[in-house]
Amino acid sequence: MKNKYIKFSSEKSKYLILGLLVLTMASGAVWLKYYSPYGPNPLRSSADEEPLKHWPYSTSPAVITLLDSSSNYWGKHLALAMKNWEKNEYIKINAVEGLPAKECEQMPELIHFCTVNDPNFFIAFGSYVSWTRTGHIIAGSFILNDYYLNNPDSPYGTSIWRNKLLCSNLGWSMGLDFRYYQDENSTTCMEALWVTERVPNPQGPDEVDLAQVKERYSSHADDTSSSSLSSITAAANLHLKQREYGDLVRSFGESQSVYKLDLGNGYEMTTIVQEKPFDLNTK
Repeated sequence: MKNKYIKFSSEKSKYLILGLLVLTMASGAVWLKYYSPYGPNPLRSSADEEPLKHWPYSTSPAVITLLDSSSNYWGKHLALAMKNWEKNEYIKINAVEGLPAKECEQMPELIHFCTVNDPNFFIAFGSYVSWTRTGHIIAGSFILNDYYLNNPDSPYGTSIWRNKLLCSNLGWSMGLDFRYYQDENSTTCMEALWVTERVPNPQGPDEVDLAQVKERYSSHADDTSSSSLSSITAAANLHLKQREYGDLVRSFGESQSVYKLDLGNGYEMTTIVQEKPFDLNTK
């Protein structure tokens, strides 16, 4: 009886350890996918998965329209960001001046750039709608917060931070990915905010970013027809107004989170929420 009891306990312990191991591995997989800086990037696709996100184009360079509804602080920063992204001549950003917008609504076939002045809003926020079958982006918008970025009492109220965030959000709105890993020698504005716990000296795209532009905007010609886009963007705007962003697909603490929402008929909305990467009182 004593030997049988010992054998039973040993067998039970074996299965208990095995169960704990499986649970640990499953938890590790979830952390790697959603929270690790070294996990797979859900916005980066292979040939066997979703195509790379990009605006449809039929000419070279690809022309991307940007409606500028920002405050008066941003003119020179936008000019610099456009110049930097156009370096390899595969894209041309056509900026159209707009009026300050109370609601930064998405509109078919353009990126809408807006600003707010609100201590209760994110430091930066972006969203775009794409067709999953082709990767075509059909509408996009991003918002930068003047309360932090044009405030002399804020550690973010500098031209360096304005250049970095405008560059990165413009790049993201064109379908590029953020860099979700730490690199002290980084020369890109596309570092994710959680990485940037220092002054973001890289204020423009680097060679890797420009190679991604070439990959997205030089390989083929697209059908640029725009039937029924208004109803899709209207649905997206309604979800944005109600702060319905969909499923979380990537997060780094409270600094940067990416969501995806199924809009139906093969369309999805991808949204990025960017909080302050460190405390406002940290200089």
